[in-house]
Amino acid sequence: MLTTEWVVDEDEALLLRQWGDECVVYNSVSGDTHLLNALGGVALASLLQAPATADGLAQRVASQLGFEVDEALLEMIGTLLGDFERIGLIRQHPLQ
Repeated sequence: MLTTEWVVDEDEALLLRQWGDECVVYNSVSGDTHLLNALGGVALASLLQAPATADGLAQRVASQLGFEVDEALLEMIGTLLGDFERIGLIRQHPLQ
């Protein structure tokens, strides 16, 4: 079975700043700036520290924010990962 790990592309230089419930991330390669909510900011900060599977990222985010890992959180993490990939912040890396 092939599992996907999510990583911040090594060639990307992301600058992340958080203020309360908002987060701004600047991609110095593309020149794009993105506004994230608190969940998105925590998730991206976690991926900047170390790659993770979707389930692993959900565990980290839940631990940091004091949430329970449930279907709603897993769905939100899945959506975030897809959005982050679409805007070029992260990429998938297959694990064997």
